[in-house]
Order: sequence, then C-alpha cells, then structure tokens
Amino acid sequence: MTDATRLRLINSMLTQLENPDVDERVLVRRAQTGCRESMEALVRRYQLDLRQFLVRRTGNRTIADDIAQDVLVTAIQQLDQLQEASAFKSWLWTMARNKTVDYLRKLSRERKNNQQMLEFMIMRQVVSSEGHSGFPESSEIREALQQCIAALPSRSQQLLNAFYFDSQSAESIAVARSQKSSSIRMALLRIRQALAHCIRERTGSEL
Repeated sequence: MTDATRLRLINSMLTQLENPDVDERVLVRRAQTGCRESMEALVRRYQLDLRQFLVRRTGNRTIADDIAQDVLVTAIQQLDQLQEASAFKSWLWTMARNKTVDYLRKLSRERKNNQQMLEFMIMRQVVSSEGHSGFPESSEIREALQQCIAALPSRSQQLLNAFYFDSQSAESIAVARSQKSSSIRMALLRIRQALAHCIRERTGSEL
C-alpha cells in the first residue's frame, strides 16, 4: 500500500468518525480496542453537551470545565468496564452527576473549613486587642463578622472570597491580579485587621 493510498484510507476513516450518523456503538467498540481516533470522536461528540449539562448543575463555567475534563478522561480510561456499547451516553452522564456531587461536597467542606479558619483568625485578632474578660460569645462574633465582610469594599470582598471561600492560593490570586504573592498576603492581613476592628465596634467591646 502506497503512502498516498494509506493517507486516503486514514482520511476516509476520520471522515466517518466525524459523521454524527456513525453508530455510537461502533465508536465505543472501536475505542474499547484502543482506537485513538474513535476515543477522540466520542469526546468531540459529547464534550459540548456535557459541559452545558455541568454548567446547569454547578452554575459555574470554570467548575463545569474542570469536572467535564475529569469525566471525559475517566470515561476513556475506564471504557473497557462498559458492558453495553449502546449505554455510553447514560454511563457518561451518570459519571458526570456523581463527580459533580463529589466535587460540590468537597468544595463545601473546604469553604466551611476556610470560614472557620477565618473566624478563628479574626477572633484571635480581637482577643489579642482586648486583654480582658467579658469577651462576646462566638455567635455574636460570627454575626458581626458577616456584617463586617458585607461592609468591605468590593475589591477586598473579592480577595477574601477568592482566598477563604474559593480556596485559591495567594500565588494564583497574585498571578490573576498581576501582583506579588507577598502583596496579596499583606492585603489579607490588613483586611483581617479591619474586620477585627469592625467587630469590636459592632459588638461594643472595650479597647
């Protein structure tokens, strides 16, 4: 077989794979034998619909993109576990739902932990400035903290949310803002100090 004939054969196969009328079961079976072109055709066939499905479930395009990529990679890696080739789409969507639940649970835990860390750091800041008993109850501190965060300038709120509630590192925030990570950490320290001062005022604590 000449190189030209081989090239025409490959192009013909790729054209068939790109054709949406190609039976999905054929693509799945080929992919299960290790056919890379079939794997790529399956990914192209479903990646857009999968992403839109995940955007609706998460309400966040960045998170949806992350989960979609994870789902597609996992699906290709575990394709040999699929018994019925005709069930590929439902199998893919079930995997997407499960991974979304896992992701959102993990994100919720991280946000809760970061919220608790922020509360602890703010309360420690307040305590270090108090030096007397009769310190407000934590529930009062928590309520004041929420009010004080809401009163911050929008840029400070965005920084606080990115670091404590979206679990972004100081380094990644610095890159996005074209700043140094040390500047981000210093800004976070100043925000915590401002929140501590705000809490002392709202709770009526003596300085």
